[in-house]
Amino acid sequence: MERTIKLIWDFNGDDAAHFAAHHKRHLAEFASKENLLLRETGIEQLSSNHAIAYLLVKESQVYTVRDVLKPKRAEIVD
Repeated sequence: MERTIKLIWDFNGDDAAHFAAHHKRHLAEFASKENLLLRETGIEQLSSNHAIAYLLVKESQVYTVRDVLKPKRAEIVD
């Protein structure tokens, strides 16, 4: 079974949550346009000055997305 990978973009500063939410919209548009197997996006507020936007993808699509969107880091979800 193919693993799910969480690609992560970090945002820091007073407007971190705002920028993460904005970036999430672009991630959703990209996932739809590229017909990714998973299209789940989200944001998490890690502190008052640190938020992330993320996109869940199947492992087979990680390199395609990574090369285009350049996430800061990734985590294995399952």
